[in-house]
Amino acid sequence: MRKTLMLIALATVSALLVVGCSGNSSTPIEPDPGGDLIAPTTPGKVMVRVQGNTVHLTWRENHESDLAGYKVYRASGLPSFQSLAETPSAGYYDRVEASSPMIIEYKVTALDQSGNESGYSSTVEVLLDTFDSDTTDPKEEIGTDY
Repeated sequence: MRKTLMLIALATVSALLVVGCSGNSSTPIEPDPGGDLIAPTTPGKVMVRVQGNTVHLTWRENHESDLAGYKVYRASGLPSFQSLAETPSAGYYDRVEASSPMIIEYKVTALDQSGNESGYSSTVEVLLDTFDSDTTDPKEEIGTDY
């Protein structure tokens, strides 16, 4: 008799599981992300060097095992930073077309292979006031004596 009750109990539990899983549900089942949800550390020691109209950015390299690269952001007279480029290494050259002095700001984030993005680095600011030799003399364009 005990075996019969046990078999009936197991059959009932199995039937409930089948009915519960086979119904039409209007709520989609969300997959368990189960992946990497941890962003890389924020890049540090962002430094800048300017040569003519080229801005060379460098920063301290991250050492996460799943690091995919970095994203460079730039603001130049806009109210917010815009994504400029992605790069696999801890450096980036930005050629800026400018005909008059301008202030440009940069910041950098790190990306991992799961698509996680770190926080922003500290902002570095550049005053770009040199021009290519084929550009008109900036003193004439601005109308200011230097």
